[in-house]
Amino acid sequence: MLLELTICNFALIPQLEIRLDEGLTIISGETGAGKSIFLDALAFIGGQRASRDLVRKPADKAQVYALFQDVFNLIPSDLQDRLDLTAEDLSGRDLLLYREIDSKGRSLAKVNGRPVTIALLRELGNYLFNLHAQNEQISLFEVQKQAEILDAYCSESLDPYKAQWVSLRAKRIQELKALKKLGLNPQERDRKLDLLAYQIQEISAAFMTEQALKDLEASFQEITEIDRIQAYTCEGLQMLDPEQDHSALNLLSRALSSLQKAGRFSPRLAQIEQNLAEAQEALHQEVQALKIFLQELEEKSADSQAIRDRIEAWDRLDQKYGPGWDQVSRFYEEAKADYAFTRDSESHFQDLRQALQKGQDQASDLAQAMHEIRLEAGTQLSASIKKVLANLQMPGVDFQVQVKLAQPQDKNFWAPEGRDQVEFFISTNYGEDLLPLAKVASGGEASRILLAIKSILADLDAVPLLIFDEIDTGISGQAAHQLGEKLRQLGRQHQVIAVTHTAQIAAMADQHLYIYKELEGDRTVTKLQKLDLKARQAELARLLTGSAQDEKALALAGTLLQPYNRHN
Repeated sequence: MLLELTICNFALIPQLEIRLDEGLTIISGETGAGKSIFLDALAFIGGQRASRDLVRKPADKAQVYALFQDVFNLIPSDLQDRLDLTAEDLSGRDLLLYREIDSKGRSLAKVNGRPVTIALLRELGNYLFNLHAQNEQISLFEVQKQAEILDAYCSESLDPYKAQWVSLRAKRIQELKALKKLGLNPQERDRKLDLLAYQIQEISAAFMTEQALKDLEASFQEITEIDRIQAYTCEGLQMLDPEQDHSALNLLSRALSSLQKAGRFSPRLAQIEQNLAEAQEALHQEVQALKIFLQELEEKSADSQAIRDRIEAWDRLDQKYGPGWDQVSRFYEEAKADYAFTRDSESHFQDLRQALQKGQDQASDLAQAMHEIRLEAGTQLSASIKKVLANLQMPGVDFQVQVKLAQPQDKNFWAPEGRDQVEFFISTNYGEDLLPLAKVASGGEASRILLAIKSILADLDAVPLLIFDEIDTGISGQAAHQLGEKLRQLGRQHQVIAVTHTAQIAAMADQHLYIYKELEGDRTVTKLQKLDLKARQAELARLLTGSAQDEKALALAGTLLQPYNRHN
């Protein structure tokens, strides 16, 4: 059971702590007092999506704690492992769920103090409680929802067959895709083979290993540097080479010629001329060295062209089949496999046709087995719902779960859940024809049907906590009384929390919580009060007449409470 719930800075609730009892807990209050906020907090701790708007300003985060007791036996062992529950956890009685959302929308969840994902918290919440909101009455009119209800009713016998159906259907989808891929006429097949052959040849001509590509790119980087060196060296050689008119060597030769003439008249100048002549010879040697260096560069440049060609060829592959070596390699392997597959397509085509036929035969047998299970379960569910509805002041009702097997021309012949078309039919009065539920049932009747279904499924469901949001919509009088009795009966097998505006139902509570709003300073806050017997009588009077002080309403409220006083 849910033992304690603590809510902090959540919407209009600054701080709320409540200890819950076993059995039926009723929540009532004025319209807009915050009953939905209380249920939103339960949905929040169960992993439902949440908005940062839930954070009550100026707080930086909203927090909800839920303490469950004696529920470990309901949690599958694989989920216990994923939640990292220890032997110490499992040997105790308490399971503490915690969730917060901050003002930036970031959410955090913990189970027994250990962080878990929101998805894991949601999965755990499904084993701990079910929240049945008002919109379920609307979804009850949808045939898809009706099929889900029937399948939940017979899940123990049906689920193994459904698993086989899902596997068989997935295999069929893959086979049909492969068959479509092969379903080419000879001319199209030849064109496809030509294209694949061209692509394979094109990639093969320039393909290399990943390491070879890395080495090639490194070599190309070196070549780009060689080009730069070669350009600068040629520029320098032109400035030095005696074959160039205005080179340094030619200018130096002219200078030496002039100095030789002057050196006949000055021994000191003759020495300078001699030193420059030696420098001229050294410069000649360095110019020759530069020419040899350039010749070696040209030889390397010849190799660089081959490297450039390989780089350009790879770049073309990368643009068409990439980007990147991984993508090109994957395309290459897939093209080769596709070529081999298409080349042998006639043989594959026949194999797939045989496999599809075999799958169709298996599916027919499987669909028939599922249909028989659903037919029998539909009969049983119909009888159970009629019995409960009779107790809920619908004695003349006839209810039928119809199950029809789809035919090959029907669009749901290969539906994910099988070939059965499930729909609820109802007649609310003796002698009237059965019609689809969506066309007949009123809001009040839908509420009672929903409760009937939930109570029947609850007998099969181990979920300890059931939460109902205004399931009494559209009903009153004796019907409301019977609905309350049904909720109270559910409370003997489960912990039940129900939001209601109906005094007859509220009177049957094992615990009655009253939600109200009040001003604290300049802020509106939502608060919750556990009512004692006297306060309950006043609240029932308010639900009856709108006034908690009306003497006649108080007397009637006391009469309503009297059969249940022993529980309060």
